[in-house]
Amino acid sequence: MAHLNDHYLKLKAGYLFPEIARRVRVFGPLPRRVHSWVRSHGTNRADAELVLFDVVITDPAGTPLVEVEQLALKRTSG
Repeated sequence: MAHLNDHYLKLKAGYLFPEIARRVRVFGPLPRRVHSWVRSHGTNRADAELVLFDVVITDPAGTPLVEVEQLALKRTSG
């Protein structure tokens, strides 16, 4: 599991910055404490310039509050 933090994800090969998402669905307001679940798409490769993830943000009880489908992150050199 990875956490997206401060709008980038630090990797050995550089940084990943958010580019675009296929769909974002918001089901409710975010409380002070949340959990995030990130799933990599099967087509992602370690050397790819663009990688896709699905992200679900839940409350502490596990109720989905936000779903992001196919969040595209673009690699930059670091």
